[in-house]
Amino acid sequence: MDSGRDAVYLRVLGGQYVSSTMALEASTMVLDQTHELRSQTTALEYQVMHDATHDSLTNLPNRILLRDRLEQAIHVALREQKELALFILDLDHFKEINDTLGHHCGDQVLQHVALRLQGVVRESDTLARLGGDEFAILLPLVKERSHVQTVAEKVQNSFHSPFIVGGLKLNVQASIGIAISPEHGRNVDMIIQRADVAMYVSKQNNDDYAIYSPELDKHSPKRLTMMGELRQAIENGDLVLHYQPKIDIKSNCISGVEALIRWRHKDHGLIQPDDFISLAEQTGLIKQLFFWVLKTAITQASEWHKNQLNISVAVNLSPSTLLDLGLPDVITGLLASHTLPANYH
Repeated sequence: MDSGRDAVYLRVLGGQYVSSTMALEASTMVLDQTHELRSQTTALEYQVMHDATHDSLTNLPNRILLRDRLEQAIHVALREQKELALFILDLDHFKEINDTLGHHCGDQVLQHVALRLQGVVRESDTLARLGGDEFAILLPLVKERSHVQTVAEKVQNSFHSPFIVGGLKLNVQASIGIAISPEHGRNVDMIIQRADVAMYVSKQNNDDYAIYSPELDKHSPKRLTMMGELRQAIENGDLVLHYQPKIDIKSNCISGVEALIRWRHKDHGLIQPDDFISLAEQTGLIKQLFFWVLKTAITQASEWHKNQLNISVAVNLSPSTLLDLGLPDVITGLLASHTLPANYH
């Protein structure tokens, strides 16, 4: 080798000689590629972890991350003898937006809701989307109960202005249920379940919000049972229509009847509509339920008409049913199939 040169030559496997400069450049290249690969791997791992714990539509924490933070907050609250609060929010009649304007507009509403709620919560709080049109807010530290009511009022105030979607002004409201730990529970599942019970009561009573109390538990088992059995009741014919006469005061004669639905439940007896219509709205069964009512009422009116009893039958409609563009065709088809003049229904 030429010892007069600055480069130092190294003998490598195979008997060939390379300069130290070449070896250093190759080593640096390998290190750079390794660093880049590690950076890409770290970024990919972070993205996977983020996707697993955040909602893809709103980029808010999802149910998994909420449960984790709620569990940590419960431990801290118990250790420091403090309180926390969990809010569960459910948008009212959100299904009507999806059914009428499409899921794209529904998604835009959810994104707008997320942005408004972010303006309500503190940096230390957790705002999460649980799925569908359901959100949650975790207040990890509650110094005074009045703060819970203040936040609930701020949340409701955030819905006062209409949401602008596709050039339309949409009025969207929310029902809020609140549970406080440790008073209402000392574990994640119990706090979530009791906040959900309070939310259902808020929706049922048309209140801005409801804070859980033990007497509200009477709503929970019956509600869960009926939610699972309502579809089966429609399919199995466990529903019945009662016809309430409408009296013409001038003639003192029956001018028509109003069809009133009842549910003949094997365990709970005859259930009034106030106890299950809201469930039909929430579970998306209202359209199927209304079709059953309409078909049954028209069939009965047709039988009366054949027997020369020509009285009209009135049927109650839900707001979501009125927004169904296919409603006129459904009514026309049923009337035609029973050869019943429209003025008798």
